[in-house]
Amino acid sequence: MLVLFMRQVSEPFFERMRARRPEWFDAGKLVKSGNPGEHMKTKIRYSSALRRLLIDMHIPDWDPALLAKFDPERMAREAVSTGANGIMVYFQSHVGLCNWPTNSGQQHEAFLGRDPMSLLVNSLNEAGVGVCAYYSTVFNTWAYNNHPNWRIQPAAPAIMGPLPMSRYGLCCPNNPEYREFVRQQASEITLGYQIDTLFFDMMWWPAVCLCEHCQSRCIEETGASIPEKLDWNNSHWCRFQHAREGWITEFALELKALVHKLRPGTTVYHNFALAMSNWSKGVSFGSAAGHDFLGGDFYGGRAEQLVISKLMLKLSATRPTEFMTTVARNLVDHEQLQDQASLETQVFGATGASSAFLMIAAVDPDGRNNPAMLDRIKETFDKTRHFEPFFGGDPIEDIAVYFSDSSKMSFCDNGTALCDLNCGAKPDYPHFEAVRGACNKLAAAHLPFGVITKQRLDKLVDYKLIILPNILRIDNEELAAFRAYVENGGKLYASRLTSLNLSDGTRCSDFALSDLFGCHFSREADGRITYSNPVSDVARDALAPERFLGHRNTPGGMSGAVRLRSGTAETLATLSLPYGDPMDGTSSDQNWASIHSDPPWTHLEEPSVVVNKYGKGRVVFSAADIEAGDSQGCSRLFLGLVKELLDDPPTFSATTHPAVWMNAFNQVENSRIVISFLNYQLELPIIPITDIEFELAVPPGKRFLRLLSLPDMTEQVFQISTDGRLCATLPRLEAFTMLAVEYGI
Repeated sequence: MLVLFMRQVSEPFFERMRARRPEWFDAGKLVKSGNPGEHMKTKIRYSSALRRLLIDMHIPDWDPALLAKFDPERMAREAVSTGANGIMVYFQSHVGLCNWPTNSGQQHEAFLGRDPMSLLVNSLNEAGVGVCAYYSTVFNTWAYNNHPNWRIQPAAPAIMGPLPMSRYGLCCPNNPEYREFVRQQASEITLGYQIDTLFFDMMWWPAVCLCEHCQSRCIEETGASIPEKLDWNNSHWCRFQHAREGWITEFALELKALVHKLRPGTTVYHNFALAMSNWSKGVSFGSAAGHDFLGGDFYGGRAEQLVISKLMLKLSATRPTEFMTTVARNLVDHEQLQDQASLETQVFGATGASSAFLMIAAVDPDGRNNPAMLDRIKETFDKTRHFEPFFGGDPIEDIAVYFSDSSKMSFCDNGTALCDLNCGAKPDYPHFEAVRGACNKLAAAHLPFGVITKQRLDKLVDYKLIILPNILRIDNEELAAFRAYVENGGKLYASRLTSLNLSDGTRCSDFALSDLFGCHFSREADGRITYSNPVSDVARDALAPERFLGHRNTPGGMSGAVRLRSGTAETLATLSLPYGDPMDGTSSDQNWASIHSDPPWTHLEEPSVVVNKYGKGRVVFSAADIEAGDSQGCSRLFLGLVKELLDDPPTFSATTHPAVWMNAFNQVENSRIVISFLNYQLELPIIPITDIEFELAVPPGKRFLRLLSLPDMTEQVFQISTDGRLCATLPRLEAFTMLAVEYGI
């Protein structure tokens, strides 16, 4: 058995390491001279570094010219010259070859007979920067080719955006021999090198695996074999998907525990990039338990950065979190670099969220760096590094957008055979459309909000308003938490299918939270479009000057509406339908009233938006997920409903262009609130924005003392309103501005 063979190899390896570095096996001796602990006390740790760089090196070895010019000491000098104070180095890659002399795998031909990682890591330690080792799990072409029994057996082809999937060898994390192999390799890295952090990449399912090990675990844990079809209203499918997520979390926890045991004090994280992906990748928010802090590489643009930055802030065990992306335009474009302004905007986006930023810089196949890439990184870090002393604190968030782990799916996929699944990595499900839409609208209105998950159900009371954006599947724990929150005085907004389906596959006959909503589910809308007709001042004022708000039923259920029955709630808007609904109309019938469009025609008493009192709290429910819409009418009505639920003025607000992101962190230990403004325009060049008026509420029992521009600490003019709020104007915003408001008794 290969497992036995590797254990036989690993025992003498551990004995050699114990002889060379006995102090590494004793947690009480980590600060002795010459060991990693000494470096940790005299240099920055990677987990504390805010300017990070990944030396990206997925290079094979079948040509002697490949990595022939890799010079570890020069690589260290060039990496440090960018201004990065945390460097991630490739010990191995998706290719699977090891860049160190390994006992368990195969070393890269260019490095045979030497140990370039030792020189590289030692040089970085001497430079005083944090050092993180990179290791690729699941994606390992060498292991795939040399151990065919380790391979994932995909039910349908694996898809990862533009990546050439035919090049990647995919190994199953449920294969015990492969897992032992990963443990052995991780042990060699952890014990052999003076790193302070280890990063495990690709910790997810590239596809639904049908190998014997996955089949066996499925039968053991669910009582039946892997289902042949996807069905979110089938309890066995739901149990199987829950198990898949659990297997990835288990592997992440296992590797974290291993590294912690071998080298106490070493931090571990995995690539959290696909946490927002659809169900197929199996990355649950619960898998955050396998990370000491959260980070990952993201390429989804402005909207994705907004959501993931907010999500990681409250989900990560420690901070700073990490936002990483390529200096190049994307992963598959080796030569074309991001525009300088675009790159800087992304880094300032991380700065505004008190997050670290990691630049992915791919080396040339011969092992050298692109000088232009290094220059672009340095120029960017030179502009952000001065704000680092002002990172940290508690984010000010009045509103919480709830991101449901079990809703990363679409009921439109029900009945699809596994062999016909499209297992891409996109967040292509209706709930994400609603989450992203809510976040974009709240950010554009400059309201204080965050993104929370099930892991913070015990903290709902911290928020003035919870938004449930088209929650497709929900469990009893969540239902109880939201009901208690509202009963005790909380405010809730919910939309469309929220609480109609349980996470175990049960389809309810009515909303499970119908008592909170004050209305009842009748059926899903079956026409092409429905309209909300405002019948209250709240809805009319919010929607004006528009008369109706349309909700189209789109393919895949990305947007749409349900039909409601009245209950105890007050109606804010009623339902209107087009002529001939639910028929689309054709050239040979009379089921339409305008040949291009579907204007509202039939006006019903049936509610489409309601507000209900429950216990001490209030709830607004919308039959359509208006937060997902991209029209001005959707934004106005959604924000009007949000502001109606917020009895008090928000903790901070601003009057300015919707492209501006405003964030605020209360740094209690420094008696100050740090505010940032980011000019995140999509079109380049970025146009400066002038005269940003903003307000900030004073912490209870305090008063504001000074308003300072950062990092120069220059005092700025401000006023205090009758209720103690700070009122000020930012004269001009180029790309990014940070201010500090000091307070005292």
